[in-house]
Amino acid sequence: MADKKSIQYKERILRYLLRNGSVQNTFKIARELHIKREETLIILNELAKEGKVKLMHGSVKAVTKELSQKEIVKTKSEVEELKERVDKLEKWIGLTFRQLDEAIHIGYKKILEKNKSKGKTLVNQEEVKIKI
Repeated sequence: MADKKSIQYKERILRYLLRNGSVQNTFKIARELHIKREETLIILNELAKEGKVKLMHGSVKAVTKELSQKEIVKTKSEVEELKERVDKLEKWIGLTFRQLDEAIHIGYKKILEKNKSKGKTLVNQEEVKIKI
């Protein structure tokens, strides 16, 4: 008997969601359908496991083809946005490493110039190069 009642509640909740909009507050569903909230939450969890509704932070979405398509499009656009952000970061990282490389070469040249002005030998200059 309880199983039959559960099936009836599932059907009522799904009809309600499809008729009144897919995003609904769980308290409102329980109140308007005159079902105890505990029972409503149990049924909604069962429906979520079956893939018929989506539970999020106290609200419910009925899963329809249209909603599924929107979710797929949203996911694709998020992936494309992330790819763009990664590309920008890679460009900035490349630029930063090029600038760092230039700074190292400039520093090395300054060290060589100082060594030449002090009269250090080529061997000492090679030691400086190895230390860098």
